[in-house]
Amino acid sequence: CLNTGNRFSWQDTGATHYNWLRQGRKIKIYMGIRKSDTDYYWKWITGRIDAPRFTQEGGKEICTITGRCFMRMLIENRMKQVYWGAQKFFSTHDSQDEYHMPSDCKGVHRAFLDSKDPYDGTNLREISFHSAWTYDWTTNIFLL
Repeated sequence: CLNTGNRFSWQDTGATHYNWLRQGRKIKIYMGIRKSDTDYYWKWITGRIDAPRFTQEGGKEICTITGRCFMRMLIENRMKQVYWGAQKFFSTHDSQDEYHMPSDCKGVHRAFLDSKDPYDGTNLREISFHSAWTYDWTTNIFLL
């Protein structure tokens, strides 16, 4: 959309549409065409806006909006603080890169590393997505 007069500004509280295009805002998108000043709509989807991107092209402010339908959000978002199974504690060692999970393990969904002495679980740090650690679903091994 054309950000004429900076109306979608996040910083200018006096902007006509201040904080209107914010991440997480619920939207409804219609698909269709306009023919002879008549709009024809077909399907529509409901979702949430991703973080808008503001750029300039040819001296004009452009606001690029992307989003996710609710089903896509369920697929892509991690649900922290949600627990569906058992816990298992392992002591990691410098000489070991692979840690076999119990045979009934159906996947590792959340992992923590205690990297500070006294190593008693009081300094847990979540191992995040794209870190050095990963879980191999085919071999059921948590590895570095």
